[in-house]
Amino acid sequence: MPSELADKYWEVGNAIVAFSVLQMLAFLYSLAKQDFREQIAKVFWWVVGAILASAIAYMAGVEVCYRAEMTLRTELTSTDSAAIVLGLTRWARLAIIGIYSLFGIGVLLFGKRHAWRLAKPR
Repeated sequence: MPSELADKYWEVGNAIVAFSVLQMLAFLYSLAKQDFREQIAKVFWWVVGAILASAIAYMAGVEVCYRAEMTLRTELTSTDSAAIVLGLTRWARLAIIGIYSLFGIGVLLFGKRHAWRLAKPR
């Protein structure tokens, strides 16, 4: 039973990362529309704050899943190759969330700096 529950935490960790990436891609895709950019410009710093807050929440979720999974996988020691791979996976998941969030903030800052003049309709 603990191994099956640990597998569920593994799946939830994957789902958190997938959701965070898809959410950021959908947000960035929405920036292609002028009216959406205008709305974002009105609450620019709130949006940046929301991206940071959600990234922190997603990272916390990944960390909780990792710790729960490792607690349930009592048969692993810290030197087992499976434990090492799980630890590296955790860092990769955290990095993916961080990179996508920073990229999204970077795109927003770039757009703000250039007065959202990109991709105007002709």
